[in-house]
Amino acid sequence: MMHIVDGGRHSFWADTLPAGISVMRSFDRTVLIVWVLALIGTAAVMTYLVQATDIGLYEALQCLAAPFILVGVLYLFYRKFFIPMVAVGILVAALLYLRVEQSTVIFLAVIIFGAIGVATVVSVLQRLIFYKSLHIIRYLNVKEKLNFIDRTVAFLFNVPPDLDTRNMEVDFNQVGRKFPWKDMFSSVLLSMSVGLFVWIYFSMNPALSDLDLTKASLSVFTVILYVPVIILPFSIFKSMNARIGTNYRDFKLYNGVVATIQRMAVPVMAVFLYLFYKIGNGDDLMVVLKFIALSAGTIFLVTFITSLIYFYMMEAYIVSDIGKKWNMFMPVPLLVSLKEESPEDVSYYPSTPERDESDLGDIEISVRD
Repeated sequence: MMHIVDGGRHSFWADTLPAGISVMRSFDRTVLIVWVLALIGTAAVMTYLVQATDIGLYEALQCLAAPFILVGVLYLFYRKFFIPMVAVGILVAALLYLRVEQSTVIFLAVIIFGAIGVATVVSVLQRLIFYKSLHIIRYLNVKEKLNFIDRTVAFLFNVPPDLDTRNMEVDFNQVGRKFPWKDMFSSVLLSMSVGLFVWIYFSMNPALSDLDLTKASLSVFTVILYVPVIILPFSIFKSMNARIGTNYRDFKLYNGVVATIQRMAVPVMAVFLYLFYKIGNGDDLMVVLKFIALSAGTIFLVTFITSLIYFYMMEAYIVSDIGKKWNMFMPVPLLVSLKEESPEDVSYYPSTPERDESDLGDIEISVRD
């Protein structure tokens, strides 16, 4: 008979991550600081332009691309990609010389440098949140009381309340063998669904609904640059197949995020609402359909380029750095099954009798006063 006696009053579960487990580099911290400060500065400039000048909100929204452009240039200097920077500069100058519409040239520059900046910010956020998210999820259903952050993480990852979340598992060998086209398009489609939802909101906003349908607003698609920042950070959980191991079907964290986003955004319904709204206001049907097609194509272009840059240039480095610290986070798997069987065991040991688990002994737990 084995007795387990609880000695003193103390917390059994660790509340903090192991020291030295962070995968944030000095460059990542610099990027995060520059991006946050640029966001604050952009918000101040936008407030001034709207309140102190004749510039409207739509025109002022174009400033939102500035933080990503700044981070994109910073990343190109950090990686010493001077030739691509010069090439883009020459291209922009040539287009202006050929008298291409200025809004088109600006949009092209925003897409190129902004997409690089978005991918860089996404990679920094992944390094920042990966182990912190796993740590919170690991003890979700162990804690007696959940705080606001715990509840938020449980909602985002759609973690079932009755699931034992302590056994976390990841795979490192599925990244780097070939380009992850499937993962990339999965992220693109997910970003598009949220991007269309954001676009519909801006297009149907009564205060901003006077925009000419024949011209896609650069301001709206500048806002779309922020959509991958919301969606792509979670792609690292798919890249590493992060999951909660069980005796039955593993719970994949990325699938939980997708389920949450699908519940929150209904872009198809929003498109039809927008269509009926514009037709009801007397707008030409073909003009409305062309605008929707142009908008969807532009959103796809923004999310596709951003995802392509991230998966091609950054994903493998992040997975490698995270993998180096995994043994600090999870030294050994916690889930060990007494009934773990495989076809190989059956073939080598046919007709092996199974031992009754009740023969292993009884455990009596008592608390000492």
